[in-house]
Amino acid sequence: MKKNSKLFRKIVIGIALFIIVPILLIGEISIYKLKSALESSLKTTSIQTIKEVDKGFSEYLQVLGTQMDVAAKNIYIKDLTNSGADHKLTVNYVQGMFKDTKTSVDGIINAGFAGENGELVLDSGVLTLNDLNFKEREWYVKAKAANGKIVYIKPYKDAVSGKQVMTVAQAVKDDNGQFIGVIVIDMSLDAMQKYIGGIQLLNTGYVLLADGDGDIIVNNDKNTVAEDNVTGLSFWNSAKGEDLGVYTFESNKKSFYVCQETDEKTGWKLIGIIDGKEVEDGVMAIHGTMLIISIVLVIIGVSIGVIAALYLMKEINRLKSVINKASKGDLTGRITVKAKDEFKELGDDFNTMLDSLSDLLDNVQNTSANLIEASANIASMSEETTSSVSEVTNAIQEVSTGATSQAQFATEIAANAEELSDRIDEVDKHTSNINNLSNVTKDLSKQGIFIIQDLIDKAASAKTNAIKSAGMVAEMIESINKINYISNVIEEITEQTNLLALNASIEAARAGEAGKGFAVVAEEIRKLAEESKKSTDEIKTIVTEIGVNGNNTKAAMEASREMSQAQGQVIKETEDIFAKIVESIIPLTDAIKEIKDLNEKMHINKEKVKSQIENIAAVSEESASISEEVTASAEEVSATMDELTQYASNLEDIAGNLKEKMSKFTLK
Repeated sequence: MKKNSKLFRKIVIGIALFIIVPILLIGEISIYKLKSALESSLKTTSIQTIKEVDKGFSEYLQVLGTQMDVAAKNIYIKDLTNSGADHKLTVNYVQGMFKDTKTSVDGIINAGFAGENGELVLDSGVLTLNDLNFKEREWYVKAKAANGKIVYIKPYKDAVSGKQVMTVAQAVKDDNGQFIGVIVIDMSLDAMQKYIGGIQLLNTGYVLLADGDGDIIVNNDKNTVAEDNVTGLSFWNSAKGEDLGVYTFESNKKSFYVCQETDEKTGWKLIGIIDGKEVEDGVMAIHGTMLIISIVLVIIGVSIGVIAALYLMKEINRLKSVINKASKGDLTGRITVKAKDEFKELGDDFNTMLDSLSDLLDNVQNTSANLIEASANIASMSEETTSSVSEVTNAIQEVSTGATSQAQFATEIAANAEELSDRIDEVDKHTSNINNLSNVTKDLSKQGIFIIQDLIDKAASAKTNAIKSAGMVAEMIESINKINYISNVIEEITEQTNLLALNASIEAARAGEAGKGFAVVAEEIRKLAEESKKSTDEIKTIVTEIGVNGNNTKAAMEASREMSQAQGQVIKETEDIFAKIVESIIPLTDAIKEIKDLNEKMHINKEKVKSQIENIAAVSEESASISEEVTASAEEVSATMDELTQYASNLEDIAGNLKEKMSKFTLK
């Protein structure tokens, strides 16, 4: 029952999880997509609302700008710079015009014209620079520099009324394009505060107006995230450089959505702030509904699981009852299933299996009885066969022993013959080597005789050349002696010339101016004589060295001639020795040839003997091998019969055990 209850729990839990997990996944995915859709809708709606607010704000400024353009083009404004008789009338007219403007546009506190001539005409009166130095005011300076464009000055708190006031100014030029003054209007932000404060974004959102520096111009009573400026909020770093955008930020652990758009005229930013709870409330509402649906589906799923589990357990218990009987040997039980489903098919298949198993076991019982009888007969026959095989094995063993001995003797003879064959091969090899060496020696001896003969011829030629060279060296030495004689004569002549030149120089010096030219010539002759003497000395030195080398060469050639004679004698003796070597090698070569022929004949006979011995050994080995194979086969047959006897005995025991166990089954 415990096991059944465990299975029941598993089925119920499995079905429940199968239903719960998809529902939870679908719920989470749906909530995520819903949140994304709500955020997208919130951003789109907020942007559209802010655009509409900016459109209304721009239209309000456009009305004001139109009034200023009309005033700037008014001829009476331009006539204010003239100080004629009609100046007062012009001032009155302009004041009336500003009063009409003040009435037509809601929120205007003051309107006037500040002239470059130092006169400030307001709807309520006229001031001069002594009353108010307006030329240094921000609105005047910026309007003058803006070249006709309207400028918007950052709002300030009016000291008299205590209201937030915004100044708007525009430069005025005369017909010649010369700057003549500035139209200036002070506006209360009450109307703008009312307009912007009345705008609601969704359920909790509101709108602020801030300048380009983040300072709040128009605040909202719902604002709890910033007091005077928005620069401390995390979205500002991104928003200040963009004209349009949607952002998120956190304040006091609460999340907010922000959308902003920058006004083209003023550069100010309309900022919409929506509490993140807007999206969270929508998500939570859907989340609650989905939770209720999920709980209902889970209850339904678990109920279905319980019903299905009860049905499954009922059918499983039926199967279990019959299977329990079969496990104890009772194969008479059958499963009855009324429902036409997979359990019906399973029950029919199980019943068919029991029928087949009963038939099989019945056949096994019959077969086991026959098997006991057959195994007894096999055991008896195997014992008789084993006895016969043993006798055959003994006879073959004796034949095998004789064949083995014969093969062993033949093998030893073959080994000896093989060793003899190797020795003959070695003799033949050495004989061939000696024959080759004798032939090589013979050839080398002949070649040596030829080389020595050539050497004799070259030695004779060298001797002849040495004799000729000695003669030429003797002639060279004689020529050197002649050169030495001539050099001595030249040296004596140069010494005499030098003395003559010296005497001539002395005589020229005595002659004075007349002998100067002769003295120069004598000096040149003396220099030539000295150079000739110097050259002659060098020639004598060179000739002396050549003479010494010539004598050395002559002595060396004489020694070479004597050595050549001795060498000729040695070469002659060497030639005689080579001739004797050739004569002694010829009979040695003939004897070696005869030995080689005998070895070849011995080798042929050796191969024949070796072949016959190998045949005998092969036949003996084959006989021994066959005998061993027959003996081995007989032994294998004997072993097989022993094994067969053992198998027959085992088979008889198995058949007995099988019969005993089959008796436990109830088949019919």
